[in-house]
Formats: sequence, C-alpha cells, structure tokens
Amino acid sequence: MSTESNPTLQSPAVSNETLEQAKRLETLFPKAFRCLLSSVAGDPTAELPDTQLKICLLLQKGDRSISTISDDLGITVSAVTQLADRLERAKMLERVPDKYDRRIKWLRLTEHGKAQMQARTEVRVQRIAQILLLLSPEIINSLFEGVQGLVDTAYKVLPEVQNAVIDIVNILS
Repeated sequence: MSTESNPTLQSPAVSNETLEQAKRLETLFPKAFRCLLSSVAGDPTAELPDTQLKICLLLQKGDRSISTISDDLGITVSAVTQLADRLERAKMLERVPDKYDRRIKWLRLTEHGKAQMQARTEVRVQRIAQILLLLSPEIINSLFEGVQGLVDTAYKVLPEVQNAVIDIVNILS
C-alpha cells in the first residue's frame, strides 16, 4: 500500500529501532499462528483443503448462498459449486432450497459438519491451553494487553482494513 493512497501512513519518520521491531513482529506473528493454529493431531478437518475449510468456517456463522460465499472468498460461483459438491459428498454440508425463490440454494452445515467444526475448535483450544499453562500469569496478561493494543491501534491508523480484518477473523475463527 503506498502512502499516497493512505495519508495516515504519512506520519512522522519511523526510527530504525521501530523498523527493526516491525520486522521482528512481521516474522514472529506467522510463526506464532502456525505453532498455535496449524493442523493438530485429532483435528477432524485436517484433511480438508483450505478453501473447503473456509466455506465450513463461513457456514458456522449461518446459512449462506453460493453467490455470497463466492463474494466472501473472492472465487467464482462455479468454483464454490464444485467445492460444495465435494463437501456435500463428505456429508459436511447440505443444500437447502430458498423458501421464496426456487433458483436459490442455501448451503448449511450438516449435524456432522457442525460436530466436525466444533471438534476442530476444541482441539485447537486445548493446544493453546497447554501452551498457556507453561506461561506465567504476568506474561499471559501482557500478551493479551499487547495484542489487543496492537489491534486497537491498527484499527485507528488503518480504518479501511478494519472490515477486512473482521472478515478474515470471521472466516478463520
């Protein structure tokens, strides 16, 4: 993103120390997320390709039409249809006709799909809890305060990305 398109980034000059800290965070965050959230033994969704998993994550928030999922994920309607076919064969989702428009089919997680996604969340939460057990309460509190402060400040400085971040969190959480 250029600073011409974002005047909030044209703030005072950034010190070398701040740039070094930013570089460290840019490297550290992906490592932390991979350690905490990567595929875990016991995760029933571990074999799902990323885009199929993203569809299931979206459907955890409620039924969606194929075109809405297409827009949310930035892929074609035909690609979503093919992915939905695979997820339907895996008994992860079902197609539900719209009450008022026969042309519209809603995608919905099946009970099996809901159980699989819930198990995924539980396995990931347990993994994070095991790591937190090894940290002092002070470090845990500092971690929460630091990450929340970083997110809050990013929203203030980069308000145009707040909705994108919310969308990503909703998709991946």
